[in-house]
Amino acid sequence: MMKYLFILLIVLSVALSGQNYFDQRSFHDIFGRACGEIHNLPNGAINQPNTVNAYKVGIIGQFDIPGYGVKEVFTRNQPAVILNFGSRFEYAVYSQPIPAIFEKRILEELEELREDFLEEYDDINASWTYEKGQILLTANYPYTDADGGDIKNRLVFLMRSSQKLVETILSQYHYARFDRREELEDMELKFLSRLDLNILLPREKLEEWAKEVPGVTEGAYGYTLKGIDMEVRNYGGHIELIYEDRLPEGADEKLKEMIIHRLSDAANDTGSEGNPVIAVETPADLPANIWVKFDYTFDGSFTGDEFTEYFEAFGDDFLPEIDMRYDEIKEDIRDELMENNLTYLSRSAFELITDDNLSGHVSKELKGEEGAWGFTREDKYNYEIINSGKKITFINWLGVPKELDEESYNKILERSKEIINDEQPEGAVLTEIGWYEGYENQYLKISAVYEINGAYNGETLAGYYREYIDDYSREKHEKILEIIDNLN
Repeated sequence: MMKYLFILLIVLSVALSGQNYFDQRSFHDIFGRACGEIHNLPNGAINQPNTVNAYKVGIIGQFDIPGYGVKEVFTRNQPAVILNFGSRFEYAVYSQPIPAIFEKRILEELEELREDFLEEYDDINASWTYEKGQILLTANYPYTDADGGDIKNRLVFLMRSSQKLVETILSQYHYARFDRREELEDMELKFLSRLDLNILLPREKLEEWAKEVPGVTEGAYGYTLKGIDMEVRNYGGHIELIYEDRLPEGADEKLKEMIIHRLSDAANDTGSEGNPVIAVETPADLPANIWVKFDYTFDGSFTGDEFTEYFEAFGDDFLPEIDMRYDEIKEDIRDELMENNLTYLSRSAFELITDDNLSGHVSKELKGEEGAWGFTREDKYNYEIINSGKKITFINWLGVPKELDEESYNKILERSKEIINDEQPEGAVLTEIGWYEGYENQYLKISAVYEINGAYNGETLAGYYREYIDDYSREKHEKILEIIDNLN
């Protein structure tokens, strides 16, 4: 806005001449005395070419709403610009925007102020214009026969008039909002604009959480309510109230379908106010998220007051209930996996069963029909897991010294096989040790294979996983390192 004020003042500049000239120091003193007569007027010097002095002033309007023991205070700060050219000063300020829906009411309330502004001084070339939803005040005062007192009085008048302008718009806007809310509460809604949504739901302060979402024409908002993520998307003709959470890390399509089905049942069982269309989905642009969406169509079947009740019920009642049910669903699915015998092991099922944050270690190099993972523990134990669905392989690999002779490499491998053959990890159908493919005489790998054939449940598999990762592989790893150390 400041840029437009500067451009405007330059356009307004005319070749005025006069006998009096006020230099930088003189005008600064006058300006300071003028500011001292007005409460709450932040100001400061600014740089503006071809001026003697240039200032930006914060025109602050305030509107108080009394309450029981407290009062609600609304303020608005609009920047004004004052430029001293030595032989004249120029002044400009824009009001805050006036919503089109309240334009007639507010402009009528401002009419007396407009007349006073234009008529108080006939030598300041005062201008009051309304354009693009804002009022612009300008003045241009030549110092012909003027003294410091004349300049100060006009500056005080301009800044006070600007304050009254900002305050009047602020107060009338709030009065208009109050009246509009009463209208909306009784109105059978067929369309809800962004402004009307915020008027109906003042306590939500939605605009503090505004976000840009393509295609959402009347306001999109995302915020956290009681620790739960919620979105509001207003399309004008209908509105979506959305519960949002994360899917389990790495959830595959089968697990997503299971969650959507169960969460849909939970959402419908929980109930809703106003009979919205209820949908559970994973949004296309956020595939790792899950939504439960209430879609209300503004078809005249309910009033603004009833919609307010629907909105409050969604946030106060449905949101915490569905969040609790979603946690229960995830726990139920994991419990079922742990209790039921496994005939096929999906990627998501394995990650849920192990509960070991494996989704953060998915490998792009390893290939498994139902996932592959690679990770390191304690900066020394290296693991790979390859899952085909019907079979899963746990691998621990370790490096051997370089530049050994062939006999030494053979000894390491043979003695390591003896260690592995002495003891198999529980549940494995095959355990073997050999050189890592493509890295002969560089890396050894200990592999344990487990069949998924319905012989055991998820809890048993989780035990096999922990036993291999935490005990068996580490013990064999350390023994192989001893073999290498004792080669000679």
